[in-house]
Amino acid sequence: ILQQTMDVIDDFETFEIPEDDGFSVTGSIAVVVIDLETTGFGNGAQIVEIAATELTNNLKFSHLVKPQTEMTSQATKKHGYQKVHLESFPTFDTVGKDFVNWIESFNTQNVLFLAHNASFDRNVLTNE
Repeated sequence: ILQQTMDVIDDFETFEIPEDDGFSVTGSIAVVVIDLETTGFGNGAQIVEIAATELTNNLKFSHLVKPQTEMTSQATKKHGYQKVHLESFPTFDTVGKDFVNWIESFNTQNVLFLAHNASFDRNVLTNE
């Protein structure tokens, strides 16, 4: 579901939907603000925290995640997590399924994700 719905728009200031591109939404739309914290900032980074809020109903999803790779010192400096602090949490295999179930509970096929650094977050989600 995430692969199908996460189109990335990097520049909201210049983003416009052309009137003739066939873009349309049938039914309701869920607007979800999402933020990820990761083990690093390059290829191979894994999620250590996923937090999201669906804006219409103020539904929240927040989970820490046990990474399978080492944490970079730059990532720890940014978010404060160390791998040892995350050992008791589930891996992304479990948390990712819970997140998809949370998204599917909105009963809509239309989900708009808003994220800072969306290209990076989408790549990390896709690789998980």
